[in-house]
Amino acid sequence: MRSKNVSAGGAPLLEPAADVVIDFTDSAPVDLGGLTLLLTAQQMAQETDRKVWLRALPHRTWQLLYALGLEDCFELFPAGGEAMN
Repeated sequence: MRSKNVSAGGAPLLEPAADVVIDFTDSAPVDLGGLTLLLTAQQMAQETDRKVWLRALPHRTWQLLYALGLEDCFELFPAGGEAMN
């Protein structure tokens, strides 16, 4: 009989991956390099069935994501009324 936490070869199974939270507290709006990193993080998370949450996202960054049609690619992390709906 095999344990639920061990593969057939005896190696431990990995736990499900956690979602990613990117905290923008006290940061400036993202530039092109930052946008590239956000999109890369989102793509990598999507490949492993995870979500990318954005916390304290600067309003101008939200406007950029919205203008590019990318607002549905990320979740907005609620942080004491700072979340954008």
